[in-house]
Amino acid sequence: DRAEMADGILSVFVERNIPEEKKPKTIKIK
Repeated sequence: DRAEMADGILSVFVERNIPEEKKPKTIKIK
C-alpha cells in the first residue's frame, strides 16, 4: 500500500545519506 511504499523510499533515502555508524538500528530495507 502507499504507506509501505513511502516507508521503503524513505528507508532507501536514509540508507544512502546516513553513514552506517550513525544509522538508527530500527531502519531496515525490507
